Amino acid sequence: LTRLNLDMASERDSRALLDTVCRGSRELTGARYAVLCASGRTPDTAVCASSGIDTGQLQRHGWPPIERGVLGQVWRQRTARRIDNPGGDPAAIGLPAGYPAAHHLLIAPITSLQASYGWICLADKLGAEDFDTQDENLLTTLAAQLGRIYESGLLYETVQRDAERLHKEMQERRQAEQALQRS
Repeated sequence: LTRLNLDMASERDSRALLDTVCRGSRELTGARYAVLCASGRTPDTAVCASSGIDTGQLQRHGWPPIERGVLGQVWRQRTARRIDNPGGDPAAIGLPAGYPAAHHLLIAPITSLQASYGWICLADKLGAEDFDTQDENLLTTLAAQLGRIYESGLLYETVQRDAERLHKEMQERRQAEQALQRS
């Protein structure tokens, strides 16, 4: 947990950050697989990560829409949920139909104080019947930390883009002033 927190705090690349948290939360809770989706820089984009799912399956079936099914409800309501899915059908909760079966799920929203960015979903705790309250508290805390770090990263990227744009404008103005003085 300490290593995961240090990795989260030092990662500036948003995709690497999501991969780290997805893998780390799966390892900490003993889930069979994990899927994480967060909204991207623009409203119609999402950044996703997975751990424990075959890469070929991901390529064939793609990433789940962030707003679909129970996963979307967790995102919108900003509340973690434990779900029993007796048939194991991943589509019943909002994952693509070709994903591995998921009988017991733990889903937490990725949130900051101001916004909800997405969700992280853990499927089937290995060696246990279901996820417990301790797992839920751990995942909820990790998802909240991720939300704050993710939001800071998005703000940092915005500041960097604005600084580059302003620097370019200043250079163009200097060049224009120099050209004006020469003429």
